Amino acid sequence: MIIYQKPERLLLEVYGLSTQGMSIVDLGIPVQQFAPSVEAAELGNTLLQLRRHERTGLPHPTDWKLSKQQWLQHLGARSARTFFKDCNVCSVEYSNGQFEIWATKTNGIGSSEYIGQPLVVSEEDAITLGKGVLRMLEQSQR
Repeated sequence: MIIYQKPERLLLEVYGLSTQGMSIVDLGIPVQQFAPSVEAAELGNTLLQLRRHERTGLPHPTDWKLSKQQWLQHLGARSARTFFKDCNVCSVEYSNGQFEIWATKTNGIGSSEYIGQPLVVSEEDAITLGKGVLRMLEQSQR
């Protein structure tokens, strides 16, 4: 999952695995939106629920230009450059009963890389999960 922090809202999108094993946005799951003042428990509970909906076997993109257009439309954005201009991003990965939350450095057009070390949170702790995401968004860099 990816969380985007914009000045007016937080957006959360779910990724899944394509038929070729690539992590791609699951366009079948609507982007979740939150107020910037979202409570940690609400954010954490949403992450827990969405994790259960992560899918595999999504159609692998063949037209990457169209795929990017669909992704931007999914986010409600007109262009990647405009969307990422005022956006912090963190990534949430799940495996073996734990979430890894990564702060990222974003280049302003959608590409990002992890920075620092991940924050590891147990699956059962929604409040800590939500607080961890909010803390890692603060550490992210544009």
